[in-house]
Amino acid sequence: MPRKQRQRLTGCTATHWERPCRVCARIRAAKARRRPRSTEPLPRTEPARREVAARAYVWTYLRRASITPASLCERCGAGSAVFFHPDPAVVREIVWLCKSCRKRVRATGEPVTLTWVWPGELGEVRRVVPVERPERRPRRDRSAPSPSALPSPAAGLLAPVPLEPFDDEAVLARIDAALATRFAEVEAINARVAGALAGLRDRQRGEEP
Repeated sequence: MPRKQRQRLTGCTATHWERPCRVCARIRAAKARRRPRSTEPLPRTEPARREVAARAYVWTYLRRASITPASLCERCGAGSAVFFHPDPAVVREIVWLCKSCRKRVRATGEPVTLTWVWPGELGEVRRVVPVERPERRPRRDRSAPSPSALPSPAAGLLAPVPLEPFDDEAVLARIDAALATRFAEVEAINARVAGALAGLRDRQRGEEP
């Protein structure tokens, strides 16, 4: 960090190149302690808390390698399956789904088929209907106009000025001449390519027995 920037942030005037001095460390720690922090917990409903606890329970066993996860999705048979709780109240009843199937089942509440039994064995096939999930965050009203679409108070000052029609005949004539030259060059190139292709076809016909 440059010396002037360090002096502005920490108030330290010492010259140190490799690592901060103790004065800088103390000042930074004091500023971090004085920084206001929110003590209010995040708003979370009881079903959402239950789901978070159920997922943490399964992840604990996965980190310990105490359970054997399924390798395929139990809905579509695709790979890279992740676990999903049809009912978070029953933490050991999980179904393994790919990300797309998990999103679909969570959104539609489609019944799922369970074939995996804790801690990683094939059991009897069971049909389970997932419980209704609460929304994780409030959805934005798509019908309401966005703030960027609303006119600003200074819109009159920044309104586009209508342009007058361009009628300079000399400039238009130069543009037409340049375009005509380019079109002529393109036509000449096309004619040469067509002649080369015709000659190639004639040679091929002459070589045929």
